[in-house]
Amino acid sequence: MKTFFLYSVSGVSFLPIPIIIIAVLVIALVALYFATKRYAFRGLVYERRFSDDGVFEGEEITLTETIINRSPFPIFWVDAESYIYKELEFRAYIPELEKNMQFVLSRFSLMPFMKITRKHTICCVKRGYYKIETATLWCGKLTSCVPSVAEVYVYPKLIESAVFPRPLSLMQGNSVSSRRLIEDPFSFAGIRDYRFGDSFSSINFKATAKAPISGYSSIKVNNCDFSANRNVMVIINFQTDIDEGTIPTRIYNKLMELALGYSAAFVGEAIDEGYRVGLAANCTDARGAQSMVFPMLSGTEHFKEILRGLATMRLYAGCSVTRLIDTELENYTTDTEFYFITTYVDETLAEKLAELERAGNVLTVIKPDISKLESAKRHI
Repeated sequence: MKTFFLYSVSGVSFLPIPIIIIAVLVIALVALYFATKRYAFRGLVYERRFSDDGVFEGEEITLTETIINRSPFPIFWVDAESYIYKELEFRAYIPELEKNMQFVLSRFSLMPFMKITRKHTICCVKRGYYKIETATLWCGKLTSCVPSVAEVYVYPKLIESAVFPRPLSLMQGNSVSSRRLIEDPFSFAGIRDYRFGDSFSSINFKATAKAPISGYSSIKVNNCDFSANRNVMVIINFQTDIDEGTIPTRIYNKLMELALGYSAAFVGEAIDEGYRVGLAANCTDARGAQSMVFPMLSGTEHFKEILRGLATMRLYAGCSVTRLIDTELENYTTDTEFYFITTYVDETLAEKLAELERAGNVLTVIKPDISKLESAKRHI
C-alpha cells in the first residue's frame, strides 16, 4: 500500500505534483468537452425509416433509428424524443389507452465519426396511414428539432371466405359465355378444321394424323369455349338504411372494417388470377374527398394502390352510392362482374343495380355479417 506524503512549506500542506497534474488534465478535458459539445451536437444526423411501406393489420414491422456523429469530438447522453401513434405498438411496451400518442425516447453516446443503428419491432394494430415527421434531440441544455420522416400504410386485415362468400368466378374459373369475348384454352369443346389465324399451339397432331389429306381442312385444331370477360368491379357502400334507424357506431365500424378486409382479400386474389380489378367507395378521406375510385387495371402496383386507398379510407359516408353506380352506367361499363358490398338494399338501390345488370354485367350483392366473423374466430 502506497502512502502519499503532503509537502509542507511554512506550515502549509500541498498535494503531490502528479495528482495536481492529473486534476488539471481532467478539468481541461471536461472544459474541452463542453467547449466542443455544441459543435458536435450541430453535426448530428438522425434518421428513421420503416422496413416496409405497407403491412396488413396485425402484422409486425421494424422501425430503424440511425444517428451519426460527423464531428471529430465525442458526445454523450444524446436523447432522441418523439411522439408516435399508439396504434403502432412497440414490443414489450404498454401504451396509455387514454392517449392518442405515445412518448418514445432513445439515448445515445457517440464517439467521433460513429454511427449507431437501432431497430424496434412494432405491431400495427389498426388500419390507417401513419406518418412520423420530426424528432427532438436533447443533450443537456442543447436542443434541436430535426426532420425524420417515416411513414407506413396499415392495410385492412384480410377477411377469409368463412365470413364472406368467395366469388364463383375465382373458385370455378370463368363462366362459359355465348358472347365471343375471351377464348379459354383450358375449356376443351371438341375438334374442328383449321381456320386462318389459328395458332400453331392449338393444332391437335393426333387428330391431324388420322384425318385424310385434303389441304388445310385436313389440319385439325382444338376447339375451345369462350369465357366471360375478366373485368371485376367492387363497390363498397358506406351509407346505411335510414328507415331501419341508426346503427350504433361500434357496430357500424366493425361492419365497414369487415367490408374493407374482404375487399382487400378479394382484390388481391382476383389480380393473382389475372383479372382487371377496380374499386369504388362512397367514403371520405383525409383530403376531404367524398368518394374514392380506382379504375379496372391489373398488376401488383395497381393492387398496392388499392391497398393504400383502403388504408386511408375514413368510415364516414360521402356521396350517395347511386352516384357511383350512375358513373358506371354513364361510362357504358359492360361485360363486368360487379360485387356490391352494402348493409342494405332498398327499392331505389335495387333499381339502380338492376340497371347495371341490364347493361350486360353480372351482379353479386354481399352483406357484411359480424356474427359470421365471431363464429369464424371460435373455429380457428
